[in-house]
Amino acid sequence: MKVKTLSASEAAYFLRAKLGDVRAWDDLLADMRRGRTSYHGEVLLPVGRYSATRHPRPVYLFSEVCEFVEKVSRLCPPPAKPHMLSMLEVDIDLTDKRHWSVRPPIATS
Repeated sequence: MKVKTLSASEAAYFLRAKLGDVRAWDDLLADMRRGRTSYHGEVLLPVGRYSATRHPRPVYLFSEVCEFVEKVSRLCPPPAKPHMLSMLEVDIDLTDKRHWSVRPPIATS
């Protein structure tokens, strides 16, 4: 039976696009494969390993990835849009030549 699959990196990219960049999705998928974690109680596991190269890589069913996105979307509120940036306005002396780690900005409201 032919099915649509995604590599682990493509699955992470898809999750980032659909659920936002609230997690390092590639690391989360790796931890799920090892049985170490879940995301809001849901786990996404690969269907098999594809070996087009020397090292077999995990592949995920596209339908299972979509189901995972739907389940998680119902469990947690949607994240902020990726293009929406949270800007913080600060006062900082740009002529100060000290290292950045010791140059404190002062937050203004």
